[in-house]
Amino acid sequence: MSLPLNLPQPESVPTLTDAVAGLLDQLIPTDSGPDWASRRFTGVVYWEPDQVTAGLDDAIVLGVGVSPRREGFADVVQAVSAAGAAALVVRSAESEPAADDAVAGSGVPLLVLGRGADWAHVANTLRAMCAPQARELMAAVSPGDLFALANTLATLAAAAVSIVDAGGQVVGYSTHADQPIDEVRRQSTLALREAVPLSQDEDYRAVLSTQSAVHLPTETAGEFGRVARAVRSAGELLGTVWVVQADGETAEETGTLLDSIEPMVAQHLLQARADGAERDRRTADLLHALFDDTTAARRAAAELLLPPDGTHTVLCTGYPIATPDRPVRHLHHLARLVNTTAPAHFSRAHSAIVGHHVATLVTESDPIRVRRFAEYLAGRDPAVVVGLGRPTTITHISRSHREAAAALGAVLAPLSTLRLSTPRPAGAPARVAAFHDVRERLGLMRVAALLDDLDITDSDEATRLLAHDAGSGGELAGTLLAYLDTRHSVRATAELLHVHQNTIRYRLAVIRDELGIDLDHPTKRLWLWLRLSTTVESPPMAGGRSQSGRQALHR
Repeated sequence: MSLPLNLPQPESVPTLTDAVAGLLDQLIPTDSGPDWASRRFTGVVYWEPDQVTAGLDDAIVLGVGVSPRREGFADVVQAVSAAGAAALVVRSAESEPAADDAVAGSGVPLLVLGRGADWAHVANTLRAMCAPQARELMAAVSPGDLFALANTLATLAAAAVSIVDAGGQVVGYSTHADQPIDEVRRQSTLALREAVPLSQDEDYRAVLSTQSAVHLPTETAGEFGRVARAVRSAGELLGTVWVVQADGETAEETGTLLDSIEPMVAQHLLQARADGAERDRRTADLLHALFDDTTAARRAAAELLLPPDGTHTVLCTGYPIATPDRPVRHLHHLARLVNTTAPAHFSRAHSAIVGHHVATLVTESDPIRVRRFAEYLAGRDPAVVVGLGRPTTITHISRSHREAAAALGAVLAPLSTLRLSTPRPAGAPARVAAFHDVRERLGLMRVAALLDDLDITDSDEATRLLAHDAGSGGELAGTLLAYLDTRHSVRATAELLHVHQNTIRYRLAVIRDELGIDLDHPTKRLWLWLRLSTTVESPPMAGGRSQSGRQALHR
């Protein structure tokens, strides 16, 4: 396979500098002379005391069992140097042991295996560096840039490439317009996630079951086959690489390419993971300062490059906390989804996990755009709920976050229904709520909490009504709440509950006569409505409000 002309051409043989850079912190150089960095190597050999003169010329020798702290180390160094080795790799209890006189005088560079590094992975990576394709990756792609990596692989393979992490998230894909793709590829790149859960994907299981690339042909009309390869490091699955295989005759060549560069792809995935973790930690610290620390808010805003005169809004995105099939890893998936999609919608967007939700700060003056993005997020997962704070300036970002978190909590709260203060826009998901949408509901929640703290609800009319329903399986509380909501209209209550008007009259008579509840006293009616509004799940409302907040989460 010829190398692309538009990529920088590396030297024909890699150097020790390439080795150290390609293995990140898994290889640590020591002071072994001024010219060690430019020294080149042509292979990798494990140390074998009985064959010190065979195959060591210009090779990196992996000294398994060799340590500067063990007796006979100087003899090993001299033997490796006499055989013409390019370098000696050892493992040491210290991160950077000083080179002793034997090493300094031998002329062979000493490299130390980093803590936690695996001998086999280091050997495979160093061998891969001797392959032309791997050197192309080193020369053309910055460590951890998975989109550039996918584009480079797509050039080498002459086919579209996707890189998927171990959780099924698409973390990089090629963007060459002239390479054919099918609907499966199109949907996965739009969703940034595999359409089929990995645990249910037979192709994915087939890829993981082998240590080499796998050709996955297809007979489905309009779809192409794939060549895929699992990427591992020290036995840990980091992800997979998928190549669209429009021409099945070149599948073997594509598989050979993926096998040869797998160690290098592993290094990019490890670097991307490390970079992402560090970036997420920094962003999370700065957002927490903006939300909670008024003294550090301006410094945090400056470090996040927020325009001082800009308009900012906070969104809080989350799942029902009690839902058993939404563990912590799903919240991290939601964070990745927001981090990936928000920058495409706004000039500035920063996200972090805060408690049980993902908080996102966007710089945008148009609240309609912010709401559309929230609806987009809610449309990606039927269980996602989004709360929106009010647009504000830098000095009041903390208030916008409190409002967004409160709006999210109002939708997730186990109350009767989402009582919107303004009609919801046509077609808007019920799982998106701005602070002004749920202002009244939040007030009711505060009043309900206050009443509970004061212990003045014990044995009142609402408590007796609820106890009667619990003992008899009746529906008196829900009927009374609907009756109060419809301004005491028997006909409207019957229509709302889909029962006969005489049924409503009978239930109201039971409430009055058997339970002794006075429905004609205005103060009593107000008290009953307030208590039942915060404890009873309301029936479907007319005009499109047909789901309670709790029901809507499980549609």
